[in-house]
Amino acid sequence: MDIKDLNQITQYFVQYGKDEQLGHKFFHKENDNFKIIITPDKELYQLNTDHEPYGIELDTIDNLKIRFKSFTGENLEDVSRTYNQIIDEANTNYLRNCLDTKWMKEDFYFDGSPRHHLYLREEFINKCKTDPEFSEKWGLKIEEREILKQIDQTNPMLKGSTTLVPTKLITVTYNNETIESYE
Repeated sequence: MDIKDLNQITQYFVQYGKDEQLGHKFFHKENDNFKIIITPDKELYQLNTDHEPYGIELDTIDNLKIRFKSFTGENLEDVSRTYNQIIDEANTNYLRNCLDTKWMKEDFYFDGSPRHHLYLREEFINKCKTDPEFSEKWGLKIEEREILKQIDQTNPMLKGSTTLVPTKLITVTYNNETIESYE
């Protein structure tokens, strides 16, 4: 499969494992259990379990879409947007509509007089994380929490065993749309 198709596919999935020999493992949503692996040779497979090195080969994006719909009941294109797409939409809304200095960053000139300017993208994200009033005003809620995630071992000697690794669950809500991702 070409890299353009693979990049399009991965925007709908969250990576949860990486093995230099087998490839990168992704899941769609934890509750639908649709998992794929992209090999180093740029081949795509649907995994039935994490204990098999490869599952069902999906040689085209159309075959993935058919398999995805038969497995989940959803069209791949209709699944939720990515974290960055939602953040960008909220940030653009802020940049276009913020006129009140109450919602702007304040710093000072050399003479001590205040000046106000809009938050940059990363500042906007951090402000939404830390200031509930700001978050509510701009409709972007970002919650982060540390969790232990169960990861299946890819080492053949440890086959069938799992390990718990610390990871961060990020929940983003904007315009009544919520997505979860892991970092």
